[in-house]
Amino acid sequence: MHRADTIRGVCLTLGSVGLISCSDSVGLARTTRASEPRVDATVDKWTWSEPQSLGPVVNAEGFDNRNAMISTNGKSLYFGSDRPGGSGALDLYVSHRANPHEPWEAPINLGSTINSGAVDNNPYATDDGLDLVFSGTRPGGCGGTDLWTSHRADADDDLGWGTPINLGCTINSSSGDNGPVLFTDPVTGTTMLFFASTRPGGQGILDFWVSTRGSDGAWGAAVVIAELNTPFDDNKLAIERDGLTVYFSSNRPGGGQELAGFNIWVATRATTQDTWSTPTVAVESAGLPAISTNGKSLYMVRRGVGGGPLKNALFVSTRERAP
Repeated sequence: MHRADTIRGVCLTLGSVGLISCSDSVGLARTTRASEPRVDATVDKWTWSEPQSLGPVVNAEGFDNRNAMISTNGKSLYFGSDRPGGSGALDLYVSHRANPHEPWEAPINLGSTINSGAVDNNPYATDDGLDLVFSGTRPGGCGGTDLWTSHRADADDDLGWGTPINLGCTINSSSGDNGPVLFTDPVTGTTMLFFASTRPGGQGILDFWVSTRGSDGAWGAAVVIAELNTPFDDNKLAIERDGLTVYFSSNRPGGGQELAGFNIWVATRATTQDTWSTPTVAVESAGLPAISTNGKSLYMVRRGVGGGPLKNALFVSTRERAP
């Protein structure tokens, strides 16, 4: 039986996968798939290689390709794109590969049930591949951009996603909420939902917030992560599995200017109960990061091959031992 991460309210179990659902809740089943051994992610021991484009098979030339998320087993890459053949302004896609050493296959649109005529973006898949949290501007939400979730019964069915369910107005606000990342503390077992928001109470255009799931399964009110935010645009993060290293994109001063001033920054902490260190630049002129489960690959957007003028293309950098 899968352990389920309940989003809101009093719930009941649906199906054999342990999906939790109810009139005011959504469940996100989470299991851990086998993956390559992790590296010691201590920041001063490692550096990131020059990012390499994922190439024309994944990146649609002249169109936007952004907000990648790599699956736990490293074989599926979810992302948003405005390439032809979608349902709206941005659609959710997935590309597969046979194993982490093989090339990516042609992306597949996740279908018109999960994609809408509006914007659907920022996908984050649970470990078992059965649930997808994402941001979207479809009708029926709490604000301009909301966080939604969709479930499927078969992790191998790319077109099996069900009708999305809004995560509710405890998590979502009347402003814009996007970039969801689920994290379960390996020490305490506490589950948190990190995201970016334009809601009041932050320091800048977009700020990072986090909501913690209580012992009753309900999500608490979101709390601003003050030490990571600035008066600038801080708009997507990726957290290591141990919760001690976080990467995020920001156009705060420092780093390169080729991506409208955005760079990927990194911060650390000694334990998951501590505040984050002062961020430093990890990768220049890049943004919208996603980290692989083993911590060896950092996915991101840059201007480059496959992106075209003023468009984002997906790139990847690999961790190298610092000189």
